[in-house]
Amino acid sequence: MRRPVPTRSRRSWTTRSGPRSARPGGDAIDLIRRFSDRIGYVHIKQMDPAVLAQVRSEGLSFGEAVKRGVCVEPPAGVPDPAMVVRELAGLDAPLFVIVEQDLYPCEPGVPLPIATRTQHYLAQCGLGVPTERWQGRLASVLSGARVAAVADADVDRAAAVARSLPGTQALASGHEVIGSGAVDAVVVTSWGPTHEEYVLAAIEAGKPVFCEKPLAPAPDACLRIVEAEMAAGRRLVQVGFMRRYDRGYRALKRAVDDGVIGAPLLVHCAHRNPAVPETFTSDMPVTDAAVHEMDISRWLLGDEVAAVSVLAPRRTRHAAAHLQDPQLLLMETAAGVHIDVEVFVNCQYGYDIRCELVGETGTVSLANPAPVAVRGAGSAAEPVPADWRERFAGAYDTELQEWVNSVRAAQATGPSSWDGYAVAAVSEAALTALESGQRTVVVMKDRPPFYS
Repeated sequence: MRRPVPTRSRRSWTTRSGPRSARPGGDAIDLIRRFSDRIGYVHIKQMDPAVLAQVRSEGLSFGEAVKRGVCVEPPAGVPDPAMVVRELAGLDAPLFVIVEQDLYPCEPGVPLPIATRTQHYLAQCGLGVPTERWQGRLASVLSGARVAAVADADVDRAAAVARSLPGTQALASGHEVIGSGAVDAVVVTSWGPTHEEYVLAAIEAGKPVFCEKPLAPAPDACLRIVEAEMAAGRRLVQVGFMRRYDRGYRALKRAVDDGVIGAPLLVHCAHRNPAVPETFTSDMPVTDAAVHEMDISRWLLGDEVAAVSVLAPRRTRHAAAHLQDPQLLLMETAAGVHIDVEVFVNCQYGYDIRCELVGETGTVSLANPAPVAVRGAGSAAEPVPADWRERFAGAYDTELQEWVNSVRAAQATGPSSWDGYAVAAVSEAALTALESGQRTVVVMKDRPPFYS
């Protein structure tokens, strides 16, 4: 789930009901509609209506209300999360969304399962899933394809998308889309843990499938996809590692392949985000950010990552107390190239992606993607992108267009199931290294000739 930061021009507006709402008994949907131009941050809480009535009638404090269970797990309370998400989706704006449930007192093992279920539920509601943007790009930005059918956990949302695209059907499930005779190829942008079942279904149906990263959350699930694809006898899967389609990274790849810097020895990377919400945890710099560097380093070098260490430097004061930020990943390839990746998700100043390869006879690095440089008043400046959309919009379009072209040519060319498996294996090793503080060997099977 991508977590865009709010634009600077927007003010915050809270849309929760309860003792601390914008107004007692406030209507969240009404607030969103009335103040749509002011919303850049949303804080969702679910309140038990019965306990809420006790709070108001007895004049209870917030602490006493929490003890009585006023805060509940979605979708058991008010406001209706699905309705809130649907209304927010209509704003067509980048939003910070934090979902919170106050639990006190409670046992230490209680919150995590609730958080996992809540994330799953809200993903089904469409929170954090860029469905309409994918379909809009296929319909209006790219050539050679049209959207034949759509499905979403929110059936009203799917119906609205279908109405906006001529000749498009809204079907009841992803499996119905995959099985439809009107569908030649499939795009999967659902919640990560659902990717495996949809990709396997597409393989069984013999249909090419583009799957947003991750291919699946764990290496064993990715291996099942690899094995199914090999059993099918041809490549059908492409994974959404879009940096391979960025002009800058493609120029780096050409320089390395052409021997411009000699044999690569070192790779230096930085992945900096301006800010992340308080719900961002210490595993997410690995699973949500560094996975890009894991894939792009493998691609640039033509080599697998063999071991990884994760260092925890001094924490920034801008990170939540539970978040280790920044983090430094040290990766070693099978050929002995060392890769360092700085992941700093609260850098404050912008979305800054860097990559430099050091070879035996020279270096090559990404240039600043800014279209202009400003000089004046005794200084020179180049703007830094605000977020991933600004930095990589062109790469996303190129990625999907080349996938469409490959489907039409019946020749898969992009990141494969094996690439998805390899990154999942490196990510798993990095999480182990983060927890243990020790260098961790990446456990992987040998690459089959099928993916040579």
